[in-house]
Amino acid sequence: MNSTPSISRRGFTLVELLAVIAIIGLLIALLLPAVQSARAAGRRSVCNNNIKQISLALQRHEEAFRVFPPAQPQYLGSDFPADPRFPTLLGRDRRSWFQPILGFMEQQTLFDIVSQWDSTRPGYSTEIDQRWVRTPSFMCPDDPNAGKNETAFGTGGIGWSSGGLWSPQQSQGFHGNYVVCSGSTSFGNAAASLSTNSEADPNNGLLNVRGMFRAVRGVAAAAVRDGLSNTFMASEILLAPDRVGGHDLRGRYHNCLFMSASFSTGQPPNPAVPDVPFGCNPNVSGVPCIGGSTNLVIYARSRHFGGVHASLGDGSTRFVTDGVDLGVYRAMGRRDDGLAPGPLE
Repeated sequence: MNSTPSISRRGFTLVELLAVIAIIGLLIALLLPAVQSARAAGRRSVCNNNIKQISLALQRHEEAFRVFPPAQPQYLGSDFPADPRFPTLLGRDRRSWFQPILGFMEQQTLFDIVSQWDSTRPGYSTEIDQRWVRTPSFMCPDDPNAGKNETAFGTGGIGWSSGGLWSPQQSQGFHGNYVVCSGSTSFGNAAASLSTNSEADPNNGLLNVRGMFRAVRGVAAAAVRDGLSNTFMASEILLAPDRVGGHDLRGRYHNCLFMSASFSTGQPPNPAVPDVPFGCNPNVSGVPCIGGSTNLVIYARSRHFGGVHASLGDGSTRFVTDGVDLGVYRAMGRRDDGLAPGPLE
């Protein structure tokens, strides 16, 4: 009787199994930085495209109305000037440049809601319906606080103390990462009170601001005498959440009373020098600030490695490094100083 020889099946030894696991771990370790780098590059690309689209919308506004929108319709920290259509409704229009370009950003529904409010001014712009809606084109994916739409409740700025946080529907509205260039110095000083007519104040956000965007009056493309391709239009900032008992105004679009949707080229991107908004949360890493009412200023900041995205008046975009020549950077924040531009790396 023939017998079938047995077949011996040999399994993996422990040493071989550990070797395979080690090889897999090594491959993952080699691939992980590449994956992380690709993701970071993807986020940077989205951010750059956001600024590009915003800049093109600002250009279309200028083409349609022969002027760029103002940074805000009121003097810095003031209820003036009065809108001639509504001379008795002082201070209700606290919008920024954000609302006028919504129709050019495929946000027609939001634009129509704002336009309906503007036809009668039934309340403050901080009461506009849907003001809390997050608009992705104004959110940098690298900022963990992007999309901020909850704000502290109470009254006042700088150091007041009250209650907790409003829900989005009760808040000051959506805050964005993208801001327009209002020169290379501070924006000026808040008016002594909301009822102060600061038309002649040299620090009112209009007379002292030499960027493409200033308070009250928009700038025409022809007034950018240094050339649109030599002058900053927009860049990005980092947001900070409101804290219980205190607002952080940076990036605020719907109650833009203190030029909270502007930036200055007075310091290079991501400086250690703190921002000086009218109210702020100083407890957020990478977003230093000191709340104040004089020499108000906000600088460009991001979570991207080494710099920030910015656009020029012609709609082109640049990545501006933290080590940019400060003289060049400041000159490109001004629309009419006659200085030749230089490299932004």
